[in-house]
Amino acid sequence: MFDITDPRLTTQSKRDLLNLSNNPTHLADKLIAQDQDKQFGCPSYWVINRDQLIELNDWSINADHRHLNFHPEMLKNLNPNYDIILTEQDRVEVGEWDNFLTRKSPYAYQHTCVIALNGKLGGELPVGLDEDSMDEIPFVMEKDYPYGEYSVNDWHHDEGRLLWSLGVLDAPCNLLKEEDRTYKQTFLFSKTWQQGFYNAWGRHMESFLNENPSIKKELKQKGVDINRLLKIPTKGKKRKFYRGFGDER
Repeated sequence: MFDITDPRLTTQSKRDLLNLSNNPTHLADKLIAQDQDKQFGCPSYWVINRDQLIELNDWSINADHRHLNFHPEMLKNLNPNYDIILTEQDRVEVGEWDNFLTRKSPYAYQHTCVIALNGKLGGELPVGLDEDSMDEIPFVMEKDYPYGEYSVNDWHHDEGRLLWSLGVLDAPCNLLKEEDRTYKQTFLFSKTWQQGFYNAWGRHMESFLNENPSIKKELKQKGVDINRLLKIPTKGKKRKFYRGFGDER
């Protein structure tokens, strides 16, 4: 159970706890999402282009500590005219305690799940709690697809994918623009974020803690939810994939 007076809680976490207390609709959606094993919804998302993503990625690569990012060459092979979605996941402001890097953060940054489209987003994302939510994404395809110009898009085009996960990215808050942002709760990419974060960082830390049981025990004694912190996927549950959605990395 979270304590809203805990000095290590981020502003984002406190805001979400207050919203759960004061907004019955938000609480109901959270309970439905939890029942569907979608614990990692996002309160907002950004729609950007490839060049913006490259700028965000460059910051992450050059930051003073190890952050989550992509190989720059891969991003250059994305179509610069197509949309990319960044979901608002865990956010850390300047001076707040960073559970990921275990320190007070010297800058504000945002964990994001990055979804590439082979086209444009023509409206808002659905909440993502209905069976056919993926089919409700307002996807706009280009009339004449520019085949042969951008290899990453071509590969997913050949696989019949309209959108796919690039992975997870730590993005600087000062470079995320409000005009690109939509404030709407969506659980559509909850499992995508969970799997992506686990693949990029969680699985390595899980192995480390299993090899160092004393550290694992200490964290548990402090009340740390290791499964949630590392985004360890729920085992034994089959996941339904939308046929137009790409592999999660």
